[in-house]
Amino acid sequence: LQLAGQDVYYIARGEHLKIMRERGLRIEGVSGNATLSVKASDDPSEFGGMDLMIICVKSQDTIQVLDLIEPCISDDTLILTLQNGVENELLISSRYGYHRTIGGVAYIGVGVPEPGLIQNQTSGRIAMGRLNKKTTNEHDPEYTVGSISDEVLEERFKEVVSIMRDAGIDLAVTDDIMRRKWGKLVWNATFNPLSVLTGQSSYVMKSSQDLRGLLEGIIREVIAVASSQNIHLDYQKIIAKMFDLSHAVKGTKTSMLQDYEKGKPLEIDALNGAVVRIGKEQGIRTPLNIAIFGLVKAKEMRRANNRN
Repeated sequence: LQLAGQDVYYIARGEHLKIMRERGLRIEGVSGNATLSVKASDDPSEFGGMDLMIICVKSQDTIQVLDLIEPCISDDTLILTLQNGVENELLISSRYGYHRTIGGVAYIGVGVPEPGLIQNQTSGRIAMGRLNKKTTNEHDPEYTVGSISDEVLEERFKEVVSIMRDAGIDLAVTDDIMRRKWGKLVWNATFNPLSVLTGQSSYVMKSSQDLRGLLEGIIREVIAVASSQNIHLDYQKIIAKMFDLSHAVKGTKTSMLQDYEKGKPLEIDALNGAVVRIGKEQGIRTPLNIAIFGLVKAKEMRRANNRN
């Protein structure tokens, strides 16, 4: 977006923010190399009102970020979440209104080998769509509606779509974004935690006959829980797409394995944790997801104890 001439502000923290301020933000990979001089801060109140907020943090940080960005939210601000899991849209819409909330899914292989450097390893694409009352099933806070109409917000959404496509972003617009989110969750809940437990890439795991039954079992459980949310996914199509995606990102470590190796908190609660929670609420058995969730939590705890 910045390379296409849009006025972009970055919220960052720690060493990443320090390097971005001193040297700019470097991007390397299949989409080309660039070094961007950026406007970056850990205090978004410096920025004022924004037309569009894009939330890309791990799901465990969503609530903290929603507090942080409040000074940037005006009546007509749109909020796009490009995050894993299926619960962030509800958190955002409950806080700032379903009118302005855009659900999004990013399909891309990237890494951050060092602060201030983004390595883009595979060509990416985005799917996104606005929410509605049926999607959120929540009361919309009155204060977020303000004087702006839903029609105006729809026009702003179309403008965002146009700007993104003009910037060269491979973008699909859908009126059923939560179906896309659950589809991505199937992949994430299968390959992300198993990559931490095995230390292997998704490509190696999907090529292993020994793991095939476990992979398929996890997938079936996630699809069953999705069905309880009126999201009906075709098992055979999901399998084909997931294994194709694993081949496409053949040399890429999953995001959870990257986080584990860097000593960062893991997003397991928003992935398998969500499957287990929703499954329990709906009376759906999820023994494999319970096991995977517990094993990753135990490994994360052991890492923390070793550091101490």
